[in-house]
Amino acid sequence: MLGSAPRLSGEFCDGPTPGRPQTTSTPRDFDRHGKRPVYAREGVRHLWFVDPAARDLEAFELRDGEWVLIATARNDDPVSIPPFDAVTFPLDALWP
Repeated sequence: MLGSAPRLSGEFCDGPTPGRPQTTSTPRDFDRHGKRPVYAREGVRHLWFVDPAARDLEAFELRDGEWVLIATARNDDPVSIPPFDAVTFPLDALWP
């Protein structure tokens, strides 16, 4: 069961310690690199990274155990990407 994964931030990571794997330095790094293997192992097929500050989206699909970039969108681009491709909306509808 995935549950809720802890989020790490730079204030908790002083840098690599000999004999211990390096942890991620930001929540974004943890989302992008720490969670992907867990999602793949648990069979999550689609993964979206939405960045409100950059106003962009990257969508990935799990294929043969690897995350493959299947789409990107920026600003007001129309979004119709699996697994929600039955609906089209402008990406900027996600921002206040």
